[in-house]
Amino acid sequence: MRVGMVPSGNWFREFSNIFGSQSNNDVLARSVRRSANLVMRTWVTMLDESAAKPGWKDRYRESIKMEDGGDYASMTIFTESKFASFVEDGIKSFDMKEGLLSGPKARMGKDGTPYTIVPFRHSTPGAKGRPMPKEVYDLAKGLDASVVTGTGKIFNTVRGDKMRAKTYKWGQRLDHQNKRYKGMTRMEQQVKGGSQSQYFTFRVVSAKAVGKWIYPDVPAVKVFGPMSDKVRPQINEIMQKAVIQRAEEGLRYLAGKE
Repeated sequence: MRVGMVPSGNWFREFSNIFGSQSNNDVLARSVRRSANLVMRTWVTMLDESAAKPGWKDRYRESIKMEDGGDYASMTIFTESKFASFVEDGIKSFDMKEGLLSGPKARMGKDGTPYTIVPFRHSTPGAKGRPMPKEVYDLAKGLDASVVTGTGKIFNTVRGDKMRAKTYKWGQRLDHQNKRYKGMTRMEQQVKGGSQSQYFTFRVVSAKAVGKWIYPDVPAVKVFGPMSDKVRPQINEIMQKAVIQRAEEGLRYLAGKE
């Protein structure tokens, strides 16, 4: 998705050649940049106010870029993120199991059944990602910590490779009525200046599971189109004023040469 901010038509360059002072160029360059900033600001604001999934919304927002077009009066505002497409187009329901069980860490059970262990990280309240409610955090931060102690047994992956599993010293697990947070652990690691806690739940995905790992339909949330419709008349007004100002300056310039 791209929005290009550039005055259109060959007349513009001819006009520049006739009235080609730097001040005239600056008038239009400032107007183009003002228009580009308007697009950027409106795009982000409308995205933030939308009903898009929070995680997708964050990644979409971070992907919106502004580039100088290499001309004194051209700018491009764009995104090439797949998360922008997820938001704008939505996705159809699909079975996540196939992808999870074909990953590099998916294991082969003793009975030949593929399975994998999926860690879900839960961020603290107010942080990006998947923040947990404050009441859950208040409970989780008091858990005895779990730590990685090293590596242990070798296991076979579904791809035929061999990997060595991590070993843990497990602390407490959260007993919570909400299944999303049930079994949460506080994983602790040493960092420069002290220790750091991260919060995880772990879930086992097995090929035997039926209908448990279906990602639901996510409807499209249109942001780009409505944003374009909203800013277009404002940009037209900005550029029209710039052209009039440039014309007036050009006429003054010609009058002064007579």
